[in-house]
Amino acid sequence: ALQRQISMDLADAMEDALINGDDSATHQDDIANWNIRGRWGASPALGGSADHRRAFKGMRKQAFARSCTADLSTFNYANLLGLKAEMGELGLQNVVMFASPEAVLANLLELAEVKTIDVFGQFATILSGQIANIMGMPIIMSRFLSADLNTAGKYDNVTKTKTGILMAHAPSWYIFERRGILVETDRKIDVGATEIVATMRSTFDTLDLDATKNVAFGFNMAIS
Repeated sequence: ALQRQISMDLADAMEDALINGDDSATHQDDIANWNIRGRWGASPALGGSADHRRAFKGMRKQAFARSCTADLSTFNYANLLGLKAEMGELGLQNVVMFASPEAVLANLLELAEVKTIDVFGQFATILSGQIANIMGMPIIMSRFLSADLNTAGKYDNVTKTKTGILMAHAPSWYIFERRGILVETDRKIDVGATEIVATMRSTFDTLDLDATKNVAFGFNMAIS
């Protein structure tokens, strides 16, 4: 049970870093005070050198760095399409959307273009209560796209009332893995205990140029 839990912890940490990571000297978010959805404990201290969100630049950071963002405080189909258009030619195919639960429930399910039977047929959200794709983009829901961001799409521990969505050109991004999750145990016979250690060696990046708009972030979205 402990081995399974540790593996889950590493998988969650990787997902969190893929979205919220930033290896800059000063992280874009106030991660020392950001225990996203209560998932992480306070020991070791959040925000320190061991914080998994310092491992590499995640998709939110990459979108800001590539100036590929949009304010979605007015959420409608046209503005959602505008966010995708920020990616230029890469927005035409193989794009995946990552959304918070709040973005799905309070925004995507409410779009007139997918809500009713007359425009979306048997897959209308008023019938199914869910949406699997939009504009040809599969929708992947992640709890690590949080609902406590500020109006600029960052976490500042002050204004915590907004959420957002990410779009990424999937072929442009890679998880470079030297070694997957490895769980090892060592019996400590002197104290009658078993030590369990889990490690993984991987990073996340793109081979595209720094200015390539291969990821986009829509921010300032309502959570209810």
